[in-house]
Amino acid sequence: MSRRVSAIFGAMNFWAIIMYNLVSLSSLEFTELVAQCLLLTGFPQTTLAILFVTYWGVQRVKEQERTLVLEEEQKQDKEKLE
Repeated sequence: MSRRVSAIFGAMNFWAIIMYNLVSLSSLEFTELVAQCLLLTGFPQTTLAILFVTYWGVQRVKEQERTLVLEEEQKQDKEKLE
């Protein structure tokens, strides 16, 4: 799966976890209030800004994971050659 598609699903998953935690730690009414403020009150600027920042955050994490794996593979290849 490409990093962009993975980041889109990761951003949505991130916000699903946040909303679930709000329900767990608070009441359903508070969660509905937060969802309404984030999604409806400031639509489309607030909603798009939040999803944009979350998307790029997930992209950054995925890129960092990819570079760590590449560095580790290069290190293993060097050890095999020696």
